[in-house]
Order: sequence, then C-alpha cells, then structure tokens
Amino acid sequence: MSFWKSLSSKRKLFFLATCIIFLFFLFRSDYAQQRSYAIMHDAYEQMEDGNYETAAEEFQQYLDSHSSKIYWKIQEVINRNDQSTYGNVKKALEECQKHLQKEQAK
Repeated sequence: MSFWKSLSSKRKLFFLATCIIFLFFLFRSDYAQQRSYAIMHDAYEQMEDGNYETAAEEFQQYLDSHSSKIYWKIQEVINRNDQSTYGNVKKALEECQKHLQKEQAK
C-alpha cells in the first residue's frame, strides 16, 4: 500500500480511469463472447431437432463472428474437445449442409 500512498492524485486518477476503461472493454467483449456461444449452443439444439437450415445459418454466423486465427487457436487450447472449437463447429456445419442437400435432392 505504500506504493499507492506515494502516488500523486493525478496518477491515482489516471490509474483508476485506466482500470475502469479496461474493465469496461473486458466486460463488453465477454458479453459479446457469451452471445456468440449462445448462438452456437442454439445451433446444436436446432441440429438435434432436425432444423438443419436454421442450425447451418447459426453455425455459419458463429464461425463468421471470429475471423482471427489467433482467437481460434486460443479457444482450442482452452476448450480442447469442446463443441465450440472451430473444427467441431465446422464439422457440424458440414453435417447440416449434407442433410440439406439430401432434402433438396428429394
């Protein structure tokens, strides 16, 4: 705490403002991430219910929401075999597209 006491008022305000801004962006990005996961989970539910068109749209939306390869690498390391990894979502999307092609061929 001696570090905090030794700071001037301007530096304390700057430090607090920086922390608040950082937390704002952190919470905002987490909220966006949670919305994205909700879409992906709904897509799996739609797929289980046989609504392949809706599921395919939602899987594509989830994949498009994150364009960074770094994001997908980090996500894969953290969630290894989870349904939300790029490879698993891509496989689910391909499965939906196969079902849709079969339906169109009928």
